[in-house]
Amino acid sequence: MSTKRILNGLARLNAALPQAPYAKFFSLSRLRSIMSKQIIAPYRKSGSLVFLSGVTGEPGDAKTQVVNAFEKVRQRLKEAGTSIENTISVVIYLANLNDRETALNPIWEELFPANPPARTTVEVGLGKGRLVEIQAIAQMPLK
Repeated sequence: MSTKRILNGLARLNAALPQAPYAKFFSLSRLRSIMSKQIIAPYRKSGSLVFLSGVTGEPGDAKTQVVNAFEKVRQRLKEAGTSIENTISVVIYLANLNDRETALNPIWEELFPANPPARTTVEVGLGKGRLVEIQAIAQMPLK
């Protein structure tokens, strides 16, 4: 559902219930303020671990999206102070699980030729045109 549709629906609700005691918590202006802020961080550090939010690839076929998504994973891990070599767990969401053999596995083997991270691959419904989303956990380099 688009942000515009959500805001329109909430505006109608807000107009219908202006006297409700909770109206100040769900006002349209408050919601716009909240939604204008970045509420999903690209990554989060906790102790020696880095948790990446879901990363998607640029539009294209499944292989293109897998390559693009892993490049973004690499960039975010670098921003966080670690690298893809320090990845310990990956969850990959595919719109079509058949893309695992043709698009995902060849790229995976290139990225992690030895000692690959734990991996879970799940078929899910993704947004329009999205064929892959990657979530990862990496360790900070040992000092």
